[in-house]
Amino acid sequence: MKGRDAQYYEETLRLLSEILATLKENNSMLKEHNSVVSSIDERVRRIGVNTSNLH
Repeated sequence: MKGRDAQYYEETLRLLSEILATLKENNSMLKEHNSVVSSIDERVRRIGVNTSNLH
């Protein structure tokens, strides 16, 4: 029974490690996405400010 328990825990640990790696990857992608969106927002805001100065 000990062999099966060890195998179960190893498999559980492997799956948890995969989940953690996926979460980290998704978090990195989300940070990158948010950075791009913030950059676009800033550029749009600047365009708005520049065009309002034309009036």
